[in-house]
Amino acid sequence: MRREKCWQKVIWVIGVLIVSTPFASAEDLDAELSFEAGQEEGLPTGWAGRPRSTLGLDENVFHQGNAAGRIIRVGGESGKFSSLTKRLSADITGTTLAFTAWVRSNDVDGQFGLWMRQDGRTGPVDFVNNYALGLKGDQDWQEISVSTELVDHAREISFGLALTGTGTVWIDDVRIEVNGIAYADAPKFHRKSLPLESDTEFDTGSGIPDLVLTDGQVENVASLIEVWGFVKYHHPLVAVGEVHIDYELFRVLPRILAVASDVERNEVLLAWVDSLGEVDTCAECASVPEGLNLEPPLPGFMIRRDGVIPFPWYYNRFITIVQRMASMYSLDCHQEWAILFSMERHLIKAFLQ
Repeated sequence: MRREKCWQKVIWVIGVLIVSTPFASAEDLDAELSFEAGQEEGLPTGWAGRPRSTLGLDENVFHQGNAAGRIIRVGGESGKFSSLTKRLSADITGTTLAFTAWVRSNDVDGQFGLWMRQDGRTGPVDFVNNYALGLKGDQDWQEISVSTELVDHAREISFGLALTGTGTVWIDDVRIEVNGIAYADAPKFHRKSLPLESDTEFDTGSGIPDLVLTDGQVENVASLIEVWGFVKYHHPLVAVGEVHIDYELFRVLPRILAVASDVERNEVLLAWVDSLGEVDTCAECASVPEGLNLEPPLPGFMIRRDGVIPFPWYYNRFITIVQRMASMYSLDCHQEWAILFSMERHLIKAFLQ
């Protein structure tokens, strides 16, 4: 069990080692999967991986054709494992995804096997391997595979052969199939590009330096997090991918840190939520529950502006949640409000301090 967990961790880390390579055209894909497309910079064309010194194309040992992919580890290499890896777009239609290949090994004292991972925009969303086969030692050519469900929000498919310990492994005649159909022939779809996918301003970091917060700044950031957290999960434009809400936090935070009063903080919060875009008014807005206190210390987004509660969609969603939770726990709405936000504020402030 311990070795299996270690193997799983090793394969998961492979994602860090994948070198970006362009997706092959349908015409080139078959040649790359069968290792008949030659090599570039010492690697089989269309393939990547690390450590590069352990990877190569073997024109003397192969299953069919004229070459096979190969991993050789003799000891002393950087890292505890090697992986020969390929990437494909996940813009395909189907329910099942299978990776099949012919493999061979010589004098492997660790483990080797196939792995496959699907990645969404922010990281892995699915991972499988066939470590349970316990492949090691000397193995003649054999066909092995891994399969999984195709994740509808995946953006890329990465797959390959991994080797831990020392020895030599070969891979040839790879097949990637969707619902039993070759990947190149599987139905494709054109994914709509969402605005949040083109928002890359903070891809390399928030740009906010380490700070020692004053008590007033802690209070203001706590208010921001309350508002941001609710917007993140309930704003209609965030839900459909029109707004990169995580990056919006980084954009508004410097303004919140700079405010000099509660009034200024609330104005910044109101203006920020307005800036996210106009939202259609709810068709049937919720009514104010009896006993609900609409005075401070409510979060900034509930502060009345010109006698009107801003963001009707927001208020409507919150009231609905309050009513549901109050009914579930036999609490009146004022008690439920206090529980929801006093606990959250306490935890946020404790973390910030």
